[in-house]
Amino acid sequence: MNGVVYVGSYDDYVYALNASSGRWQWRYQTGGAVQSSPAVVNGVVYAGSEDKYVYALNASSGTLQWRYQTGGAVQSSPAVVNSLVYIGSDDDYVYALNASTGRRLWRYRQEALLSPRQRWSTAWCMLVPLMTTSMRCPRKRMQVKE
Repeated sequence: MNGVVYVGSYDDYVYALNASSGRWQWRYQTGGAVQSSPAVVNGVVYAGSEDKYVYALNASSGTLQWRYQTGGAVQSSPAVVNSLVYIGSDDDYVYALNASTGRRLWRYRQEALLSPRQRWSTAWCMLVPLMTTSMRCPRKRMQVKE
């Protein structure tokens, strides 16, 4: 974005790097590793951290605009659509946050009692519904819970 690349790092920082030189223009320290790729929309960088927070940073300066605490490490990359930030957490919830304020609009709890393989197959069935596989996909409707 405008010659700047935004990345997270295991050293707990989100970096804004000059795309040509690789030098950092700013960095913001979170309280944990930033394993996923940040999303950049309308001049705001959104990133999750293992410190359980989702961060919104000004893309030009790196200043904190807001942060939201989830119940677990945030290792997934955020998706920003229609002024909402969607992000998953290790607390088994997917969150929808207002992109401007960080206020939670809703959260959806995944099936906490599923094994890792069942969680993977359920997620796979949700993401690739048209793919023909031998795996059985659950027909349960997704419900939004507070």
